[in-house]
Amino acid sequence: MKLITCTNCGSIGIKVAKQLCTNCYWKVYKILNKERIKKRDHKYYLKNKIKFKLQQKKYWFEHIDRMHETQKIWYQKNRERLLRRAEEYRTKNLEKIKEKDKLYRQKEYVKNRDNFRKGLNRYGRGFANNAIVLQILANHQCMICKKDDKTDVFNVHHIIPFALIRNNELWNLEYLCRTCHPRREKYFRKLAQRWNIIIPSVKNLASFS
Repeated sequence: MKLITCTNCGSIGIKVAKQLCTNCYWKVYKILNKERIKKRDHKYYLKNKIKFKLQQKKYWFEHIDRMHETQKIWYQKNRERLLRRAEEYRTKNLEKIKEKDKLYRQKEYVKNRDNFRKGLNRYGRGFANNAIVLQILANHQCMICKKDDKTDVFNVHHIIPFALIRNNELWNLEYLCRTCHPRREKYFRKLAQRWNIIIPSVKNLASFS
């Protein structure tokens, strides 16, 4: 082991190469081999990806309050810069954002439609067909509040409960949104209590047949 005076920082240290101490040598090495070090670190990360994610989650749960505080402080400091960047991005990519919004709305509409059709199978095939006809007759709008069904999940409501009369015809059906549907059901329950009518559940139809 040879001690030398470093040509870069002037301190006395162990000779590594070209009259440089260990600290200066590794600083120069990192500057010259940035891409090589990045590739090596990326390979190591890919091999131990699960381990890193578990460590991150563990650290987050242990220091969750401190992390939230640091995030708030950072956002308050950089709020104006973030807003500027967002405005610049919007002005440059208006068409792109509009296309993304259209695709997102189409996906939501398809998801709502599929959920609506899945819920129809409980009352049989005739109910499913009549429900789709009712949806078209209602112009894809709630029959009470006139809300469009592209914005919310919609339900087909039996005016007189299916468990009482087992009728799936159009005169006994209403096309309602998520907010109006429970209101209608509450209204009919109050009437049933006033007239002393017992309404069985659809699951227990066999016991009332």
